[in-house]
Parts: sequence; C-alpha cells; structure tokens
Amino acid sequence: MGIMISLVQISVKQLQENSLRSCSQEVPNTYLCSTILEYNYQRLEGKIVVITGGASGIGAEAARLFTEHGARVVITDVKDELGRNVTVSIGEDKVSYFHCDVRKETEVESPVKFTVEKHGRIDVLFSNAGVPEPLLDIRDLNLEAFDRVMAVN
Repeated sequence: MGIMISLVQISVKQLQENSLRSCSQEVPNTYLCSTILEYNYQRLEGKIVVITGGASGIGAEAARLFTEHGARVVITDVKDELGRNVTVSIGEDKVSYFHCDVRKETEVESPVKFTVEKHGRIDVLFSNAGVPEPLLDIRDLNLEAFDRVMAVN
C-alpha cells in the first residue's frame, strides 16, 4: 500500500517535496529513511476499512495502523473476546467488532451491511483471515482439513 516505509531510497528532490523525518544521507543525492513519509501520515483520513481476521496477529496490527492513519475500521473474526479486546484497546470510536466466519457467505454479508449502515460505504477490504495447517505428505492429506483451509484462506 505504500503507507509504512521501512527502508526506501529517495532522491533529494523527493526529500524536498515531501518533508521527511529521521533520514540520513548514505550516498550522495539519496537519503535512507526508516520512518513514515510525512505526506502519507493521514492519507487514510476518513476512509472506511473492513479487516477479516482482525482479532489477532497481522489483522489486529493492521487495524492499529489503519486507525493511526485516520481510518475507521470494522474488524471481523470468529474470536469474539479477542476481537472485542482489540476494539477496546484501539478505541471504540475508531474500531468496531463484528463476528463473522468467512467460510459462510451469509455471515460475510452481515458485516458488510453493518459497515455500510454505520459508515455509509466501504473504501478498503483487507482480506486477512486465514488458518494455518501443518504441512503433510500428500498421501496423508485430510480432505476435511484441506477444505477448511481453502474456505478460509
């Protein structure tokens, strides 16, 4: 998405145009930066984001990052307690939680309707939900587990 920049080389012209912080000149005419571009800081202001699998891990951290950049977020997950905890930790004025099992199409419709009713639209959908399964020899493949992974991931 280009919001968070951990290591990027930019030209002097870009540096002058985009007031950057925490940059050090490593090579003539370029700067190495390990921070957020100032002009990107609030580039999600007013955007409405839905994140599946938002109750933990990458989804929860994505919710934090999106809200830091000004977005309003609806996280969905099957882990209700964790989802509510993430909502409270970020702020209920910035994040809402909605139970959703992405394997069930009818359940996916509900948080979409909720988000549109609450915020009027959806600008970003981060399809983050996923379940890991151990790697097995193909001869030991459990079709039920495989179907579950395919349905979620």
